[in-house]
Amino acid sequence: MSLDVGDIEKFNEVVKRIDRVLDRMGDSKNIGTANVNINAGGVAVWIAVTCCVAMLAATMVGAVWLGREFGAMESANHQQDKRISDLNDYLSAIYMQAPQLRPKEEKK
Repeated sequence: MSLDVGDIEKFNEVVKRIDRVLDRMGDSKNIGTANVNINAGGVAVWIAVTCCVAMLAATMVGAVWLGREFGAMESANHQQDKRISDLNDYLSAIYMQAPQLRPKEEKK
């Protein structure tokens, strides 16, 4: 196989194109690697930390408040149950003295 002048010129042209592509790529050896740099610092980090601390504080205050509300509701329920029990005792005492006042039970 013999090479003529046209083949040598085509080869030189391809070599020049490859050189241009390599020059455009620079010194990068990892052709398929992309580098992503995220610079999160300063004010943004402090804002995020402050929001997290505020959320934690609000959660703690809410937990204390909710505990007090449940305690108050439980106390009110206990008082209501005691009143109902006392009224049942009162009715039982009345029915013991006057059994004719007791409502008649309907038989089914």
